[in-house]
Amino acid sequence: MLLLPCQIKNLFGIKINLCMVKHYNIKIEGDLDNADFNYYCQTGAYKFDISAVYVNGNSRDVELSAEGDEENLKNYLTYLHSGPLTSAIETFNFTESEVEGMVGFISKRHFRAQKKSILNKIFRKKEKK
Repeated sequence: MLLLPCQIKNLFGIKINLCMVKHYNIKIEGDLDNADFNYYCQTGAYKFDISAVYVNGNSRDVELSAEGDEENLKNYLTYLHSGPLTSAIETFNFTESEVEGMVGFISKRHFRAQKKSILNKIFRKKEKK
């Protein structure tokens, strides 16, 4: 598989074009019902082709790490901030960070388990050689 200068393979073997991909850490606080807000975040992620890892705090906050095309990420942020649940949001902050190569919409615990499993497989293959 040929990789262009600004492409990498993530841990799952999927090519990612780093020239176009951005990573945002998003923290949303307010009177959130986590089940509804997580569903809303996930629906938006699929709609805008965003990969995200979420962490539930208490019933007052949600943290997301989201990756995708810059334009799609901007649309996703707008969707989260101005959607039907906007009345429950008290603070909405995001910062840009380093791309991690996420795929899908999963919990942080699940993401860590996937990374650990993949790394274990890689190291087992190296040990057998």
